[in-house]
Amino acid sequence: MDYVWLDGPISANFHPNTNAQAIVANEIIAAFNTRYHTGIAPLTATEMLGGLLKKTTNQIDMTFAAWMTGFGLTGLTGSDDSDGDGVSAAVEFALGLNPTLRDSHKITSALVDNNGIPALELAYPIRLPVSSHYALAPASSVDLTSPFIPFAVPPMPGTDGIARARLPLLGPKGFLRLQSTITP
Repeated sequence: MDYVWLDGPISANFHPNTNAQAIVANEIIAAFNTRYHTGIAPLTATEMLGGLLKKTTNQIDMTFAAWMTGFGLTGLTGSDDSDGDGVSAAVEFALGLNPTLRDSHKITSALVDNNGIPALELAYPIRLPVSSHYALAPASSVDLTSPFIPFAVPPMPGTDGIARARLPLLGPKGFLRLQSTITP
């Protein structure tokens, strides 16, 4: 069994059932939230690895290479999309997704009301509140020919563990995307 973010010597000191139970708990929470629209926050990487498994901050905030190795992938860059879900490995790293599974459904977009103004919303989980190994930022563009401009202040996750980037639609169209820059 591959452990969530850790596989090999880093994960050798905890029982795989603990890890599996945390993953199952998150899947149950996700299903409950989907069915009943409750907004219960899933367990974060920090809660699972730090609280449940007693890992240190440095072990939780691992490098991109260590994270990819945990999934049996080596020598790949942040632009890789081995699972073919349309989400780069760099973004999957920042969001805590699985680079070997098509799990882009955990990133959603919707047209929402933003204090009386229609807005495009991009909703996504965040693996860690702060990391020394990546910079994640939603970015917007008014059209696909103009450059994407990162948000000056990225949104923080809500009580449900999901961050929501909103772009007020003041013109006929707008575009949002997530950008993740891997740092050593």
